[in-house]
Amino acid sequence: MRKEFAANVSLNPGWLRVLTITGLGLVACLNATVAPQQPGMITSLWYANTLTIITLLYHQPGYRAWLIAGYSIGLAAGYGFSQVPVAQLLILLLANLTEILVAVRLLTHCQPARNFYLNIQSALKLGVYGILLPALAGTLPAVAGFALFTPWHWSELGIAWYLNAVICSASLMPLLLLLKHRRWNKNQYWSLSFQLLLLLGYTAVILKYFPFPFVYLSMGLALLAIRHGIFGAALAGFLVSGCIAVFIRMMWFSWPQYDQHLLMLYVYLPILITLIPPLLLAVFVDVLHLREQQLLARESMFREAMEASAVGMALVSTDGQFLKVNPALCHMLNYSEAELADLSWSQLLHPDDRVSAQHYQQRLLNNQQSSYRLEIRYRRKNDQMIWVLLVVSMVRDNRGLPHYFVMQAEDIDSRRRSEERERELFNRYLLAAEAGQVGVWEWRPAENQLSWDERMFDLYALDRRHLVPTFSIWKSCVHPDDLFRLMREISQALNETNVLDSEFRVIHHDDSIHYLRTHAMVERDATGKVVRMVGTNWDISELRVLMNDLSRERELLRTTLLSIGEAVVMTDQKARIVFMNPAAEQMLACSNQQMTHMSVDKVMQMVNSEGDLLENPLHAALRLRCLIHLNNDVYLKRADGSLIAVQDSAAPILRNNKELLGGVLVLSDVSEMRALQKRLGYQASHDPLTGLINRSAFETILQDVLKESVMTAGQSVLVYLDLDYFKQVNDSAGHAAGDALLKQLATLMSTQMRASDIVARLGGDEFGLILRNCSLEYAESFMRGLISDICHCEFRWNGQTFHIGASAGLVPVRGQFPAFGSLLASADQACYAAKRAGRGQVKIAGTSF
Repeated sequence: MRKEFAANVSLNPGWLRVLTITGLGLVACLNATVAPQQPGMITSLWYANTLTIITLLYHQPGYRAWLIAGYSIGLAAGYGFSQVPVAQLLILLLANLTEILVAVRLLTHCQPARNFYLNIQSALKLGVYGILLPALAGTLPAVAGFALFTPWHWSELGIAWYLNAVICSASLMPLLLLLKHRRWNKNQYWSLSFQLLLLLGYTAVILKYFPFPFVYLSMGLALLAIRHGIFGAALAGFLVSGCIAVFIRMMWFSWPQYDQHLLMLYVYLPILITLIPPLLLAVFVDVLHLREQQLLARESMFREAMEASAVGMALVSTDGQFLKVNPALCHMLNYSEAELADLSWSQLLHPDDRVSAQHYQQRLLNNQQSSYRLEIRYRRKNDQMIWVLLVVSMVRDNRGLPHYFVMQAEDIDSRRRSEERERELFNRYLLAAEAGQVGVWEWRPAENQLSWDERMFDLYALDRRHLVPTFSIWKSCVHPDDLFRLMREISQALNETNVLDSEFRVIHHDDSIHYLRTHAMVERDATGKVVRMVGTNWDISELRVLMNDLSRERELLRTTLLSIGEAVVMTDQKARIVFMNPAAEQMLACSNQQMTHMSVDKVMQMVNSEGDLLENPLHAALRLRCLIHLNNDVYLKRADGSLIAVQDSAAPILRNNKELLGGVLVLSDVSEMRALQKRLGYQASHDPLTGLINRSAFETILQDVLKESVMTAGQSVLVYLDLDYFKQVNDSAGHAAGDALLKQLATLMSTQMRASDIVARLGGDEFGLILRNCSLEYAESFMRGLISDICHCEFRWNGQTFHIGASAGLVPVRGQFPAFGSLLASADQACYAAKRAGRGQVKIAGTSF
């Protein structure tokens, strides 16, 4: 076992650390004993103990023994090479190891001291447990040992030893802890390096040429501590202390030959005071920065939480003004953040809730409670009240004074209103049960016991004062024709269904018959045995009478529907056919049985005059729950493809409580009436001789064209055409020939015009034309060609041949005429000017329109 352990240890890379720390002790001893020194001054700053303390602190206890042994060997070797007597060697070795072990012990059990950079208290603990007490522990055996074996006074060695240990630990231990914990800013590396070089040069000049140099050094270290924090201060302190040690060794400057005690006062203490305050200042500054960052982080987290919270949140001042609100509260109250900032807390409260809310707020202000929950009503921007669950707490400052309220508001309006509705419904239920006069009964078959409430006596017309209800008495009240069926249903409920739901008749003492409804549930024990049956009875006599009357009315309605001439189609809520009267069967060419439960869209289709499918009006009636009429130009397309002109209406069938039961569609065949309407409409707008539109229809179209030109900024042309020499045809051949000539010319003009153009007979031999969307030049050219065709047209009648002509006046239609009448007048004047110019001419109205 020992061989295996030795082999493992020999191969452990940790031996390199042991050798390193051994060399550290050796070098430290040689450096301290051979270095020149000024009388009464510190021989050399002893950093080796501090390095050893930090090394042991962060190793496992079992491994520390190897490191201590290595360091002891290095120290002993160093002192031995320097020819230190054995007694003094042991004393020095004991003193150094005591300081190291005490420091490791104290720092191991004081975690805050190792994290000295977190706060001033931890920094002070490091000063006590890591610097002052271990240095004192090492000084005591050194002083005691040298007092026994040398003639030195204890103060000559003790003060120098202690201050040396304190200065070394104070300058190096914070830096090593920071390096171990990686507490430095890499981004400031070059800036810090440059400033440290300046500080070292500054230190050399100050120590060499200035009186009281440590005052100036403290200022430089303090500025560096403020600029670079705890790591910069620790590194600068170490470098400055090392620089001082080097300058002392190099005898760069000499100190006045003070007494040994005065030398401690004027040299060693200033060095210590130079190092400590900047380090504490850096800790204080870093702590302030850390607290500021934490505060900013907490405020940022709180702000983000407020913004992202689905619950309304607000910060409210002690006088009730909104300081900060989140979007959820703005959305809840329908106010913007700026609008809420101008309002106070109490302004949004319901008047009935202000007193209770102010009472709780006052308790918070008086520190009588830390928070409260309250369900109150708030006023929205539209003056609508909303119920919210309000949770309010008070934030106080460091002195305990009220700072502001933190308010959380959860929308519970739906829940509160639902509770109010449930409460109202429950009250209605109680009133309905009382008003409905429902009787409750209980029957225990095993004991043959029957009990019921007071209302049951009234339902069965029994004397409640002298009669005890029994099952036999109840059976005697049931109508004989219903008793057998009712007993069978009771037996089925007891043995199978556990539910009784039935109707039966009872006979009162005056021989009157009443209808009762019963509903009961069977209760069983753990073995399945019937324990009791509990149920209710209520009188439905009036309902029965109403149902009988309703049945008669239904039969009457059915008879009426079968006898009327209009087609009637009834559907359910989903527009499925449930009934058609004979007129509907005849119109749709199908039977009632074939179409039952089929969708109304599959049985009948509504189309317009062009064959486009229309929505069945029944769907709109069911959707809107109101009477719907079809447009006038609607046709019913039957299964064989034939069309029937129909006029119809659709209406929903509703109960008194607006419950939708179905719909009804009434159709009337109006084919003949619609054909007659079309003929009358055609005759009213067309000339009976030529088939062209008449003057009235032409003027209507012209008004539309004028409006169109105004809206679209387009141009059309109005033409007024008058036939030349037409009177000669009438005079020589008669009016029949004139009529025939007018028909021929109407055909000629209709064939020459575009599909969008209009030609009308205004009266006699006068015609009006509207050339849509064309230029004036095109219209003039077109009319000259048309007049030329009219002039070359030969009209033969009874062996005679006639030639006529035509004159035309043109007016552009640009939507700029002051009145409609002036447009026709201008065209007439232009036509008259064409006739005076020799006929067969085309003239454009001279007025600029």
